[in-house]
Amino acid sequence: MKHYQTTIHRLLIALITLFAVACSSGAKKSPNDETPECMKYRTMMTAPLPPAEMVKLKNNCEQSRH
Repeated sequence: MKHYQTTIHRLLIALITLFAVACSSGAKKSPNDETPECMKYRTMMTAPLPPAEMVKLKNNCEQSRH
């Protein structure tokens, strides 16, 4: 009987620990996450665009992160 009690306690501690870890590891949005503006800028980087248009796309990307 004592062996079962020890096993149940260990299992309970393991489950509580796993639950706490799972709840605390939420995905937070970082500043490096891709916004639509940044995705457009990245896809257009190799396109033959005038420099002013490329700067505009880059600025739109940077502004969308704030």
